[in-house]
Amino acid sequence: MKLIKLDSIDITLDPVRPELSLDYRKDLGREIYGLSYFRSYGNVIGAVVCISYCSGVPKTVSEMTELTNPNGHIAVAYTLFNTGKVKGSGKNLIELLHQHMKDNSDITRLVTLSPKTDMAKNFHLSMGAKMINENTESYNFEYDLF
Repeated sequence: MKLIKLDSIDITLDPVRPELSLDYRKDLGREIYGLSYFRSYGNVIGAVVCISYCSGVPKTVSEMTELTNPNGHIAVAYTLFNTGKVKGSGKNLIELLHQHMKDNSDITRLVTLSPKTDMAKNFHLSMGAKMINENTESYNFEYDLF
């Protein structure tokens, strides 16, 4: 398995933020990563994460839009979803993304803009993240990069 940067995804597969267009996800200061598995029939994307590089920790999508900056030092994972093709891909994706951000000297923090669901809360806490904010619309979790 390998973390790869993606140019396109099927946003209808995103149960977290399906309202955000592909153009939004690819705009300046944002990136899309996928967890690629090589199978006998070719590469399969098991999970997807969308990142916005920000100058602060956002509490809402609109705040994230305002804080997005191509030179931002905070990587904000604002959606993460399994494509349904490989079980456990979300966990593996976070592990590789975490390592990728640790290796990137320009990034000082890896945080999430997670929906206020028990599933998101339990997932990130089980992956070793710490809840740093509980907001009206979201949770922010932080993964230690140092």
